[in-house]
Amino acid sequence: MSTPLFADNSQLPEKVAVILAGEIYPKRVGWMNRMSHLDTSTPQAWFVYLLRCADDTLYAGVSTDVARRVGEHNAGAPLGARYTRARRPVALVYVESAASRSDAQRREREIKNMNRASKLALIAEAK
Repeated sequence: MSTPLFADNSQLPEKVAVILAGEIYPKRVGWMNRMSHLDTSTPQAWFVYLLRCADDTLYAGVSTDVARRVGEHNAGAPLGARYTRARRPVALVYVESAASRSDAQRREREIKNMNRASKLALIAEAK
């Protein structure tokens, strides 16, 4: 196991310590802001979801926060998938949980390989 480079903030170079203390960037920016809600002490829950697009097609995806992700799809570029940008609004029609990201992606691939009738049956079973 590796040891941390700095045991606490007092050993950090002055410029880095000032940034971490929020004196230069009082608000988190960019990726830091998007990552601030993550709790790294427990494993992250992953979900596979299906959306029904405005043209009645189905879109499958994975996320740790399905509500946020659906909002991103409906908001458009740059966060929503290219496929759903031209087919808004989208509606959430199916969600299932997965033990890990790899399990969620594996299940997403299985769903994407299903024909439309199988996907609709999956949605109907969940209701």
